[in-house]
Amino acid sequence: MKERIALVTFILALIGALSWTPELVNIFKPIEIKGKMISRYINLTENKDTTMIIYKLAIIALNRPFNLETVECEIEDANGNKFKAQARNNRITVFNHEGKFYKLAVSGSEMINNIAQLPVNESKAGYLIFHFSGNLNTKYEKTTFRFRSFSGLVKEIIFKEDDIKSEQLFFDETIWQQLKKEEFEEIYSKYNK
Repeated sequence: MKERIALVTFILALIGALSWTPELVNIFKPIEIKGKMISRYINLTENKDTTMIIYKLAIIALNRPFNLETVECEIEDANGNKFKAQARNNRITVFNHEGKFYKLAVSGSEMINNIAQLPVNESKAGYLIFHFSGNLNTKYEKTTFRFRSFSGLVKEIIFKEDDIKSEQLFFDETIWQQLKKEEFEEIYSKYNK
């Protein structure tokens, strides 16, 4: 009888230990970050020496959480020129599109660079704003996003331009608030002194 109880106890302990096997395997797998580009908005400054690009991405950390410190973007154009910028938050973001002015109406909580941790296996969608020196109104070859952790770990998502179908990118009109020319001039004078 004691031998049977010992055998049943051993089998139950073995089953319990085996149930932890997937978790133990994940500990040894490297962190991965995967993503999908949802939207891309490009605008040049008035003197055309700076390009502002706003991306909306859906990203996911696989195998383990990722403690996000910064996000960088590198764009390579068709001539091999590389442009780099770090994600930033703007107090006010205004685009000029076909002579009309639009203010970005997105809260700080919707900005990916304001997230401290990407939870494991949980998709997060949000915006990233980059200011690049130079006129990037050209054909892109690829766009690389570098996600840097607080410990210095860097993970990349690379989008080759040939894989991005512009008709599949989403233009979300709800994030833009049209401004009257007077409103734009007031904002412009206030923040460009």
